[in-house]
Parts: sequence; structure tokens; C-alpha cells
Amino acid sequence: MGNESRFRLLVLELRDLDSADVGPFLWSSCGSAVSAPRPNGVWEPVLVGSLEQMESALRSAEQASEPFSLAIILDAKATAALTASDRLHRLAPTLRQVLILGPKAPPPSLSSSAGPITILREPVDPQVLDSLLDLALDACAAERKLATLTANLPGMAYRCLGDARFSLIYASDGAEALTGATAEQLLAGEGRGFGFVELIHPDDRAAVLDQVRAACQDRSPFEITYRIVRTDGAVRWVWERGRSVSPVDVAPPVLDGFITDIHNLKMAQSALRDSEEGFRSFLDQVPGGAFIKDAESRLIYANAWYLEQLGKARGEVLERPPETYLPADLAGALRDEDRQVMTARCALTFEREWSGPRGRRRYLVTKVPLPSDGGPLRIAGLAMDITDQRDLREHLNLFQYALDHVTDCAFLVDAEGRLHYVNLGACRALGYDRDVLLKMVVSDIDPYLLPERWLEIWEQLRDTGSEIIESLYQRADGSLMPVEVNASFVTHQDGEFVLALARDLSERQAIEQKRRQSDAAFENSADGILITDPRTRILSVNRAFSEITGYGTQEVQGQTPSLLRSGRHDAAFFAAMWASIEQQGRWQGEVWNRRKDGSLYPARLTITAVRDRMGVLRNYVGVLSDITAIKRSQQELERLAHHDLLTGLPNRLLFDARLIHALERARRDRQRVILFFLDLDHFKEVNDSQGHLAGDELLRQVAERLTGALRKDDTVARLGGDEFAVILERVSTDEEVARLAGKLVEVLRRPFDIAGHVTSIGTSLGIARYPDDGSDASVLLRCADSAMYGAKNEGRNTFRFFGEHRPASR
Repeated sequence: MGNESRFRLLVLELRDLDSADVGPFLWSSCGSAVSAPRPNGVWEPVLVGSLEQMESALRSAEQASEPFSLAIILDAKATAALTASDRLHRLAPTLRQVLILGPKAPPPSLSSSAGPITILREPVDPQVLDSLLDLALDACAAERKLATLTANLPGMAYRCLGDARFSLIYASDGAEALTGATAEQLLAGEGRGFGFVELIHPDDRAAVLDQVRAACQDRSPFEITYRIVRTDGAVRWVWERGRSVSPVDVAPPVLDGFITDIHNLKMAQSALRDSEEGFRSFLDQVPGGAFIKDAESRLIYANAWYLEQLGKARGEVLERPPETYLPADLAGALRDEDRQVMTARCALTFEREWSGPRGRRRYLVTKVPLPSDGGPLRIAGLAMDITDQRDLREHLNLFQYALDHVTDCAFLVDAEGRLHYVNLGACRALGYDRDVLLKMVVSDIDPYLLPERWLEIWEQLRDTGSEIIESLYQRADGSLMPVEVNASFVTHQDGEFVLALARDLSERQAIEQKRRQSDAAFENSADGILITDPRTRILSVNRAFSEITGYGTQEVQGQTPSLLRSGRHDAAFFAAMWASIEQQGRWQGEVWNRRKDGSLYPARLTITAVRDRMGVLRNYVGVLSDITAIKRSQQELERLAHHDLLTGLPNRLLFDARLIHALERARRDRQRVILFFLDLDHFKEVNDSQGHLAGDELLRQVAERLTGALRKDDTVARLGGDEFAVILERVSTDEEVARLAGKLVEVLRRPFDIAGHVTSIGTSLGIARYPDDGSDASVLLRCADSAMYGAKNEGRNTFRFFGEHRPASR
């Protein structure tokens, strides 16, 4: 299944379970519904059956590997039927959001669930439901965009359960390149998905599990390097970063993360380290001097023998001008030799005498230019003490021995392309024995270097002295190896040759490819990214950063992120943020930032400290997302959930919460709370005679009159239909209560102008008092409702106190 169908919205509507028409539900996938909306914009559900069919749909969702958003619209009987099963609790890790819409509160088994469940305790207007569905579909589209981004990353994004098997719930399309199995195959295991722990190398499995569980317990992210065993049996090194995204009390936790293959980098680092350490160790043991200089004749490396001849420690000579540790005339002569090598760009041999700790000695020094990778040339050299007339060939063999132990390929080639010397590095890299290679010509190794082309290069090197060339060598197994060749023309008593030092570029190209992929991800990320130095000075930002903040790259380079501060956060906020970065290496949270045009916006910000292998801080990386649209959607959902769509008044849900809070304050402060329950008289006649639009307009005007007649701190709510309620606090006497009740009755007795028609109604108003008539919200509401019916029985258009039989004022 492709990313385009992985995020689905499931809407189930259950009405009266005793009726024949019991099971309409609507299925919508990625914004395209099964049935089209009605002309008025409300979704048209499809009638398909019964409660059993709803159970079947939930079972299918439970077995699916994709995350769902689920909305269930219930009446009282359907609520009881659904909560008899624990299916919703088992679905919690898979569900994005659950909305339960019903006239009564569900049992505690649902309302106390740790899953993502929101309960709306009243019938929902179709237009409200339509708005909720649109918002959910927008969320699905955002999820789909995120899936597209993760599919293009060089690795696998995942979601899994933190159980014993790490059961996979979601895997991105990078799964196949990483594990050898497609995302669909990984998600086709038993139960809720494939157990990723089965891919972890047995020797690493316990350590990985311990680190992940410890991170989940601490509620912190984790980073791990370990080995996996691919489905084809290959063992690969991977790097993983993840964290728990579920509430603390949810078990098992749900983990989100990202895994990428670092096998080639790991192997390259190991080989390079072994090669460098072995080469240095070897050079320190050879009976001669080995050294490397930069273009200014400063020593970069010197082995122990060379330092012994100078009578100096490494710290006294490395990266220092030769005049600081040698006589001026000798230092000048050595500089002249180095310039000759750099000018000739080929190996040169010199004899030199100088007096050192061992007295006056004669040395034979061979110097060669090294491949520079585009930078300034460097010089490598071997120095041999020939004071005792040692055999010159023996010392040249020493140089050959040293070449045999470097990882680069070394060849000595004549004008006809025949190989006169190859080192062991070439044998290892190409897969040939030395005897076989010495019978070859250059075109056998480089298939693109035909004899005519070799003669052109020979003449070119004769003129220039040296060249750096990139080419492809063919190994014994037929595979091609990209190489960088540093070729130098060498004149010797035995003839003219080209000394070619070839370096395998396979690992470097792989690393460069990963870097290019990282650069592409950096520039094309939907999140803004900025990178700073250890002093928080901005070094670079990506395109999304400029789009979010309005600042271009050149405007922010050298600045600090403080130019984005909104002024809404105090010093304590930033102190806590930097304390987290120092202690944990990372901080994540929501902040308010300021754009270039001065406007403020909410952002999700993650700051990570980047350190090198020695633990030295090198950079800070910040990733920010503009969450203005998310905040706006949350506010809109909050408003729709707690206010009546027609009148804008608080709905039953918000009314209940305010009544409970008012009673808590009254108990604490020993005050009274007065509750009015109003029912409009003759409202049905207006609806029947003038139509529903007129009825809706009448309800809006009633809401305006009630609000205008009361204090700002008083609560006026529409409970449904033509029923309204009022909460009054700080009212000390019944006389004041009666005055306010009479005022409301009189306000609603006055005629209304409905689209040019004069309409008259009245109201019956019931009054309940805390603590006289009851001590909790439900009792007071029943008392006020009972008093309201008493007012209707007395002829309507009046009010009545609960439990008292005194005449009501008109």
C-alpha cells in the first residue's frame, strides 16, 4: 500500500439500536468520501446495516497497519452497546483521534481511558459534524505530506509498540533499502505487526533493548548505533534516533523514530584508522627517517628516528619553520630542495650533511610530492644515514617496503604502458597477485586508457611533471573502482617512468552522496533549519527558515537567534531551555517568535547540540515549524465543542463546567448560587407558521436580550431547542432574585421583529437556589426544571421558585 492511502478517517454513526435503521456509517479515505455531500454541504452517510457491521469495521481497523482517525456518533443505547467491548482501548495506539458524540456521558471505562478520546455529550448539529470532518481530513492531508517527506529520506521512519518484539505499526518506504523487506512485508507479521527486534543482531539485542527501555522510562529521546541482520542475511551497521510519543501511563509505549544505514561509513572509518595507525607504527620502527612537510617546509609528521637525528621532541619541530630548530644555512638549503620537488612535481633524491647529536653525518633524502585533494602540495620524504656507506639499493627497498604498507595503489609505468612496479596496496585493491599485475599494461587496469591515450598522457607529464586525474580501474572480478591518480614523471638512471599513486574513491563518493542527500533534505525540508557555531552565531539557514521568518540567508549570517525573540518569554524560560541543552544535549518545546515584518507566530522548536568524537561542542542545530494553523484549528475545535453554533452562547458542556465551578466557589466562600431555567412559550407556533429560519432568528434575538439584561459575570447558556439557563453569583436575597427573574420575563415579553413580522412570545422561568434547594449541579438543574413547569402550569409568561407556593410576580 502506498503512502497516499495510509491515513484514513473512519466515521461510524449509531442511532436507536431497536429500530430497523441502525447502522449508517461513512468511510472517507484521503479526502475522497464514498458518498458526495448534500447541496447544503453536510455529508450524506450511506446506510449499510447493523451494530455487527460496525463491530466488523472496528475489527478491520484493529488488524490494519495504518493509523486511523475515528469518530463515533452515538445515542444512549448505542453508547452502552459500544462500551460493553474494550475494542476502543486496544485500538488506542493506532488511532490518531477519537471523537465520541452522544447525548449522555459514557461510562467511566471510556471517559477515563488513556487513549486519544474526546467526548462531546450532546447531539451535534450536522454543520458542526461537517466542520469536524473537514478538520480531520486536513489533518490526514498533513500526515500524507509528512509521509512523502519520510519516504525521501535516506533511511526508514517508523512507529512501533515498545513491547517485547517492538511490533511495527508503520514503516516508511525506506524500509526495503535498509532491511531487505518492503514496508508491506514488515507490517504483515502476526498480531499488530512485525517485531523489529528480530532484525537486531543477537550480540547487540540486549544492549539496544536496555537503552530504549531506559529512554522510555525517562521520557527522553535515544540515539543508538548497532547492527542488524537483513532479510538476505547481510549484517549492516545502523544509526537510530527515536522517542516515546505516548502518555506516561500507556503501556506498552508507542515509539516514533528514524533508522539509517551507516555501514559503509563505519567500515571506512575502521579501515582508515587501522591504516593510519599501522602506517605510523611501522614508520616509527623503520631504521630511517620518515617525514611529511607542508608547502612552507614545516614538518607535519616526523617519525622517531628523524626526531632522534635532530635531537628534538615532536612539540619542538612540528608545524614550526625549520629556522627555529636548525641553523639558518641548513634550513635555507632544505627549503630550496622542497621548492625543487614542488616545481618538478616528481620524486627527487638529495644528499645532505649536518651536525647533530650524533656528530656530523651524511644523509640520503628522497622527497616526493603527495596527492593534495585540491589543496596545497605536501612533501613526503625518507632520510637514510649513508655515513657508513650502506647499500643504496637496500634503502630504496625500504622505501618500497613502506609503499607496500599504504592503502593507496602505487605503480611504476614506462612509455609503452608496461608495469615495472606495483605495491601490495594495488594487489589488495584490484584482487590480483603481484606477478600477474607485472605482466599487464595500463589498459588492462584502466579500460579507458588505450595505448594512444597513454602516449598523450606520457607526453603531457613529461612537460608538466605531475597531474591529478580521476578514472576507473577494473578489478579482477570485473567490477569498477573509482580512483584519483596522482601521476608524476620520474627520471632515473634506469630510464624514464611515471610514478602513479591511485586512491580508491568509493567510500569518499559514498560519503559525498550521503552529504548531498543531507543537503537536499536540508534545503527541501518543510521545517525551518538553522545552524550556529558554539557561540550561537548563525552560519546557515534553509529555504523554509526564510519563508517562515522573512529573513534571507545573508541577513541572518553572523547574527544570533535572539533576533527572532518575541518578548513573550522571560529570562527564566531561556535559562531553563539552555540548562536542558547543556545537560541533555537537546531541547524541544513551543515558543513565540517574531518575523521580520514584526508579526508574532507560534513555533515548535527543537535545538540540538552537535559534538565531535572528543565531546567538543561544534554547532547548534535548530529546527522550527510554524504551528499557527494548528493553533487556529485547536481554537476553532475548542469553540465548536463548547459553544452553541446558532446563538454563540455556551452550550450544555460549557454550562455544566461553569455551574460546577460556581458551586465550588460558593462552598469555599459560603455564598449563594442562583439557577434560572427558561423555556420559551409559543416558540413551536413561530417555527410552524414562519419557518425554521424565522425560528433560528428568534433564538438569536432571545440570546441577545438575555445577555444584555444581565451582568457580564453572569452565564447565559442555550441547553438545546428553546431552553436556556442562567447562572447568577453574588445575589444575596430572594427579593433581588425575583427582581432579576421578573426583568427577564419582561424582556422576552416585548415583541420581536423577525424579517419584518412582529412576533410575540413569552417565557416560563424556574428558579433553584444553592444551598437551599440542592448541593450539586444535577439536583439544582432538576429543581429549576421542576419550577419552570410549575410556572407553565400557572399560565406561562411568569417565574416560580422551587418548593415555594407564593404567588409569582409578573
